[in-house]
Amino acid sequence: MSLSYLYKARDPLGNIFQGTLAAHSVEEATQQLRRDGYHVCEIEEESGGWEGLFGKRISRNDVT
Repeated sequence: MSLSYLYKARDPLGNIFQGTLAAHSVEEATQQLRRDGYHVCEIEEESGGWEGLFGKRISRNDVT
């Protein structure tokens, strides 16, 4: 199953691009961008599902 990754990358001319990319792992996503001639500046898995809607769970220590 492919996941969606958010990335920010730089082309050979120094222009910054950002977007999403489907891949099985962050390593695969990075390799795809490098093959296309981009230098990856940032990459992370796109949030989804319930966690993406509501954020991280609050722990007991956060409340007290």
